[in-house]
Amino acid sequence: MITRDRLVLSGRIEALSVDDARSPATWTMIVCYVVTNASTKETVYVKTTTVHMYRQKFTNPAFSLDDIVKLSVDALVRDPSFRDALQPVQ
Repeated sequence: MITRDRLVLSGRIEALSVDDARSPATWTMIVCYVVTNASTKETVYVKTTTVHMYRQKFTNPAFSLDDIVKLSVDALVRDPSFRDALQPVQ
C-alpha cells in the first residue's frame, strides 16, 4: 500500500551577502530547507544549501536576487535526498 501524505516545504534564508570589493561582485546565499509531513509533523528532510553567483558590480539588484534564489532552488531540486524525501511511503 502506498500512502501519500501532505508534505510542506519551507525555507529560511540564513545569510545573503554581496562582496563587491572587486569585480565581478560575488553574491552568496545560505538557505535552510525543511520538508515536514503535515499529518505526522515529522521532519523528513533538512538541508542547508550555499550558492554563489558572480555579477557585474553595477547590476540590477532585483534581477540578481531573483537569479540567486533560482540557483538555490535548482540546487535543492537536484539533491537526490530531497527527491527521495518526496517519494510516497510504501
